[in-house]
Amino acid sequence: MRFEEEYKILDKTKYLQKRVSDYLVEKYDLDNNAKGFKYLVDILTLCLIKKKYTRTFICEIAPFIAHKYGIKEFSVQRQLRYVCTVKTNNKYKVIDIVAKAWFELKTELEQEREKKNENKKIKN
Repeated sequence: MRFEEEYKILDKTKYLQKRVSDYLVEKYDLDNNAKGFKYLVDILTLCLIKKKYTRTFICEIAPFIAHKYGIKEFSVQRQLRYVCTVKTNNKYKVIDIVAKAWFELKTELEQEREKKNENKKIKN
């Protein structure tokens, strides 16, 4: 099946998707009812799990998002632009929001992981 790995990853990471969603609403005040919001959450989740972020990687994920939701790839891009520009009054571009959110969430997750590892060491 096409994009089998991506489907498995997203099925296993509901907690991370919820966290990314909450972050985008809190930090950027994005509309979580917009179609593009779901696409943005999926893209960020995959970037965080694969631990890489580049413009090329985002372009590689767009066909998966289109396949997952049964739409065309240009619709994914249009919806992403819409959700990022309507609420933020054109202050941000999609790539800026994804880059900043990816870096901040990655840092938070790494700090949490370190705390958990320290707590395990203390208990042992």
